Amino acid sequence: MPTTYPRVLITRTPEVEQILAAGQARWPGRPASATLVALASEATAARPRSSFLLSFESPGPLTDEIIQAALNDD
Repeated sequence: MPTTYPRVLITRTPEVEQILAAGQARWPGRPASATLVALASEATAARPRSSFLLSFESPGPLTDEIIQAALNDD
């Protein structure tokens, strides 16, 4: 599906498959991309930012547009 945002490609390694399986157990039927976005969002909200990440400026909070763009790739 067309989008104005750049895409991120993730190889479905055994580790990624385990992550997806855990996420899809929580959200059955959700596309893989939406599962990864939800898990990443939860992980970043739950952990304090490392000093390495603090050196980067945040683009801002996740918005419905960003989430919809991530959902568009499935």
